[in-house]
Amino acid sequence: MKKNILIIENDEYLANIYNKKLTGDGFNAVIARDGNSGLRAATKSPPDLIILELLLPRKPGVEVLKELKADGNLKMIPVIISSDLSEKEMINECFRLGAVDFIIKAHINLSELSLRVKRALNQ
Repeated sequence: MKKNILIIENDEYLANIYNKKLTGDGFNAVIARDGNSGLRAATKSPPDLIILELLLPRKPGVEVLKELKADGNLKMIPVIISSDLSEKEMINECFRLGAVDFIIKAHINLSELSLRVKRALNQ
């Protein structure tokens, strides 16, 4: 059975690239463009994994992460942060809140994205 990935990303171009790569690798991928719609999508149909941008309209990614981890039905879903924010304090905060990985967008290629998704799903 295909694993479902929720991509919460406001950059349409990047979201579509992630979507194309992950669907090409055999995943079902869904895109949400802001924090509120991402939370609604996760609640409506809980995915197997979430890729979450931190700089989102309507609700920041850190707040989305906090709400996901506070929800008994969603807290076990692995969350990979994907952001250009690379300050050590922010990375540590995301891990403290429950993220399983942190991808710095400027340093990732699509093959590595796919490997990290597979690794997070197997943890």
